[in-house]
Amino acid sequence: METLRGALGTLVGMSPDELLTTLDTGTSRLDDLAQPVGIPAVMPSAMLQRRPDIRSAEAALIAATAQIGVAEANRLPSLNLSSFLGTTAASTSDLFSDVARTWGVGASVMGPLFDFGRSQSGVESAEALAEQAEAQYRLTVLTAFNEVRDALYSYDFSERRLAAVDEQLEAVARTRELAVLMYDQGQVSQLERLDAERNLLSARLAQADARREQLAATATLFKALGGGWQETPVY
Repeated sequence: METLRGALGTLVGMSPDELLTTLDTGTSRLDDLAQPVGIPAVMPSAMLQRRPDIRSAEAALIAATAQIGVAEANRLPSLNLSSFLGTTAASTSDLFSDVARTWGVGASVMGPLFDFGRSQSGVESAEALAEQAEAQYRLTVLTAFNEVRDALYSYDFSERRLAAVDEQLEAVARTRELAVLMYDQGQVSQLERLDAERNLLSARLAQADARREQLAATATLFKALGGGWQETPVY
């Protein structure tokens, strides 16, 4: 129950305590819930950068790409170039001579250059991981676009359905008022009046159901967009 209250509070923008207080005082109605303005004509796709899954995939891709540079750098011998001063290695071709090895220079150079392909394998492994991260990023972005497309369709459908149900409710309410008036004047039976009352109740239930679907569609679209469609800076 506490989990359900927390989820409901998050949906309506309240803490669980605020939600319970509002419901207990009877000051909250479904129609009183704050609703976002209509969908703008232009919603840049850059808004999706707010989605946690896209940001995570992007960070993984950046990290994997950086590892290629690290692996490439490891192929270069690491030594103090100033150590060439005072050694008997007059040229780079002498670095692998027996005399130069006595100075400890040749060993540090030969390690990265002649490691039986381990450095190259490290580079190829980093490149493979980067390709995998890029594929995952593309899949994540594609999934996000599909979710937004479906959410937009559901939101538009729920909006149109709610508008139609509202119009129907108004017509049924007028019919009920007319039935009550005619009953008071003795022109219709009590059964006809009760039938009009039943139709009005059914219309109100249909409106509540349509309203619930509209709220659910709005929440789904908010989630798909990574935080709604307000003009919010993208970080």
